[in-house]
Amino acid sequence: MAERKLISYARPDFYSLFMLKKIKKFVKAHFSAIIIAIGIILISSLSFALGLITAKLIEKQPLKIEKPTYESSQELAPSLRHYP
Repeated sequence: MAERKLISYARPDFYSLFMLKKIKKFVKAHFSAIIIAIGIILISSLSFALGLITAKLIEKQPLKIEKPTYESSQELAPSLRHYP
């Protein structure tokens, strides 16, 4: 029976080190763009949260839908006279 090799997570292998170096290189190359993107996301999130909090704090009167009378509909749209 073949002996199984235990994977050690304490010591990173070559591929992990290679990927970390690539990520580090990418971050160094695009640092300003990454900072701008993070700033835009944070400002957008903050604006949304403040708008949501403000909307919940404002007490609004509930909308009341009333059926219009025939006379009021004629005042609003005189062209509807032929359609009672």
